[in-house]
Amino acid sequence: MKQAGLLLSLLFITSVLGAQTKHTEHIQQVWLAYNNQTRFSNKWGAWADLHLRTKEDFFTNFSQSIIRLGLTYYLKDEVKVTVGYAYVNHFPADNHKNISQPEHRPWQQLQWHTR
Repeated sequence: MKQAGLLLSLLFITSVLGAQTKHTEHIQQVWLAYNNQTRFSNKWGAWADLHLRTKEDFFTNFSQSIIRLGLTYYLKDEVKVTVGYAYVNHFPADNHKNISQPEHRPWQQLQWHTR
């Protein structure tokens, strides 16, 4: 019984000594998105999604913009494969207002739909 009490005391002391204060920041953001899947024929289609994310008081500064375009091949009505190109532009911080970090990347996805 004494060993359990000693163990609990040690756990409590180490958790109190190792505790850190968490600092949180509240920022109002807006994330806007447009998503589209269009089927051209029995086997082919297109994918497009556009995103704009802001930070600080809804519309003051940009946080990130994303453009993804892709070509879709329908294996079956329930299964489709999309490959495409994505352009992501990230605006890192307030002290670097005129700096952005663009990324160019390929992307792919497999979608399987069931009822």
